[in-house]
Amino acid sequence: MDTKHYISSDLLSINQIKEIISQDLKLELSEESRANIVNCRKYLDDKLKLNENLFME
Repeated sequence: MDTKHYISSDLLSINQIKEIISQDLKLELSEESRANIVNCRKYLDDKLKLNENLFME
């Protein structure tokens, strides 16, 4: 039996949440979640860099 629940973009039902809690599963980010975080960070960094250039003119 898995001892981890991988956090992803999938929706969880109340029953799934109860199961995670009752089985004391450890939470870990899925590869999909990690990739989403990296992509969001890159997007924000690019936007900030663009805004910095606007203020420098």
